[in-house]
Amino acid sequence: MVPLIKKKFGKNLLAIAARGSFARNADDPYSDLELFAFLKEMPRGQKKLPYGKMHKIRNGLSVELIWITEKTYIKEAKEITGFWFGVGSEKLSAVYNKKFVDKLNKYKPKNVKLKCFDQSFALWPGIFFTSSLVLEIASKKDHEKIALALYHMFENMLNFLAFINQSPYSSSSKKISESKKFKNKPKDFPKLTSLIVNGDFKKYSEIKKLVSSVTQDMKTFLEKAGYEPSQILPSKKRSDKFGVIDKAKRYEQAIATWEKVQESTTKTLNAAEMENAYGMATVINDMFFQYIKVLSCLNAKTLKFSQIITDAKKLKYKPPGFSQLIRIIENGEYKSFSNIKKTVLNLFEELEQKFEALGYRLYQDNVDPNKV
Repeated sequence: MVPLIKKKFGKNLLAIAARGSFARNADDPYSDLELFAFLKEMPRGQKKLPYGKMHKIRNGLSVELIWITEKTYIKEAKEITGFWFGVGSEKLSAVYNKKFVDKLNKYKPKNVKLKCFDQSFALWPGIFFTSSLVLEIASKKDHEKIALALYHMFENMLNFLAFINQSPYSSSSKKISESKKFKNKPKDFPKLTSLIVNGDFKKYSEIKKLVSSVTQDMKTFLEKAGYEPSQILPSKKRSDKFGVIDKAKRYEQAIATWEKVQESTTKTLNAAEMENAYGMATVINDMFFQYIKVLSCLNAKTLKFSQIITDAKKLKYKPPGFSQLIRIIENGEYKSFSNIKKTVLNLFEELEQKFEALGYRLYQDNVDPNKV
């Protein structure tokens, strides 16, 4: 692809690099290929965009090309932002102009500790809100709601720990395993982790005890650093709508989500292939939400975020495997690797065929960026 990328950007091209598992020499069975083209400036018609993107499939391999300026890349991938918790894999492997790529790899942000604590403090409202929701659901012993409520709370907590330990995760599937090595973490966090990974979602008393303890310890971390975390829930209610936005364009909206479906499915299949329960506990839930977005569009039905599993069970069109996926999520069956793999493959293939029957083309074999 290098000659094709050079042809597309010409003298505006500074360097080409690979990112992710390929750059780290850690390819998984379902890995994809991520390429970056660094430009002097964004192309005409894209000046106001932070980056440009092309995604295609070649012989089953997902190929993604992102073009971006050096300044924007440093701002988004190297500096301490709200998404910094996930940039641990941000290593580039030079494909063209190694000197330029090496310089980017060596870039270090300043005032890391202060910026990381600022970001952890910014996460506190989300932690307090989601933990309060979990405590409420656990008190009601609402089995349909507890799994996803725990997932959202736990994701916030994992991100918080990356910031206070100043150590971003290398991938979403390694968040839990890497968090186990952190020096700074709540005393009951390992117990909460085990409860979630083992799918012990009906141990409501234990859930309340551990969530309360972990949340309090996180609050204490912030207080010792000089912050004043509030314990007042926001008066403004969050939107409870999830899914289809424009019913007239629902199929186009579903197609636009497909790249995320494929990416999250790949991560879930990798976790199943490697029998990685820690990874499965996070990636399969993210995948579930991507499928819900697509099915919301196909059913022309907006769901309620607060009761998404309940609403998902009521969808008229449910492809084979979806009901089984709901059971896996609801019961925390993260170690049922063969069942997960079979279920996910059936679901993915069914939706591929559904879109093809509707006349939509999901993949393009031609990976020439000049023919987007």
